[in-house]
Amino acid sequence: GQGGCRTAMGKRLVRDWLCRPAGSLQTIKSRHDRVAALVSDRRLADEIGQALSPIQDVARIAGRLALGRATPRDVVGIGRSLSLIERLCELTDNTPAFAAQHSELRGIESVLRPIAERIDAECVEDPPALLRDGGVFREGVDRRLDEARSLQTDASKRLADYQAKIAQELDLPGIKVGYNKVFGYYVELTAVQAAGAGDKLAQHALTRKQTLKNAERYITPELKDFEDKVSRAESMAQEVERELFTRLTAELTKHLGALSAFSHAVAELDVLTAFADRATRRGWARPEMTTGVELNL
Repeated sequence: GQGGCRTAMGKRLVRDWLCRPAGSLQTIKSRHDRVAALVSDRRLADEIGQALSPIQDVARIAGRLALGRATPRDVVGIGRSLSLIERLCELTDNTPAFAAQHSELRGIESVLRPIAERIDAECVEDPPALLRDGGVFREGVDRRLDEARSLQTDASKRLADYQAKIAQELDLPGIKVGYNKVFGYYVELTAVQAAGAGDKLAQHALTRKQTLKNAERYITPELKDFEDKVSRAESMAQEVERELFTRLTAELTKHLGALSAFSHAVAELDVLTAFADRATRRGWARPEMTTGVELNL
């Protein structure tokens, strides 16, 4: 499909070239020069192909960025794709046929490479699909985020410690401290334990929260305070990640022109490499183009 192109941008460009063939002899000659360079240097063609393969649909992602709809995976994908600009600059250097493309890539490299490095440094390799799921940014990017996460991570240890403490205070080894999305944190006693605990419950400020078939769930002031802290930490983590993500997408949006130039350069390299692969496989010879109307086969 689409002439053996490796990227979505290349597939769209080859379709565009087939639907709207070039009418300028200079344009055709320039394309043929580049295909000829790749046909004669198969190692270069393979290396360009390998560099292009991981590049995502930067053009479509840039469109989502412009509309404010980019996801964490879009941003990480664009960062990974832009990190290949240096390799593409190296590969197009020293091949006269690719001088124009080399110069275009070099021109935008200074703008795009730092963004790729920033995305790589700040974002995890495999981010969630949605920002609200959290966990987009690495540890050490923002102190507030690290603190909020630390509290969330410590939650299970602190609950285990609290369970041991309250079990000792009430002298009920089987007591359980748990969490439920609807009711929050709770201390759970079996119906038998609850019936036998009597005054101890009031003494340790346990207030009934929920009655189950064979158990009773309670809340304590200490547990309520802990729940508020964890809830604030979750809100803080979400807020900080949203702020960091907005800052990152705003930086990318500033350079939509450079992203568009990168997409175009990648698409052209992709189509020309696919043409060279096809020509090599099928043993095609380069045609000699003229302005006349004759066709000599």
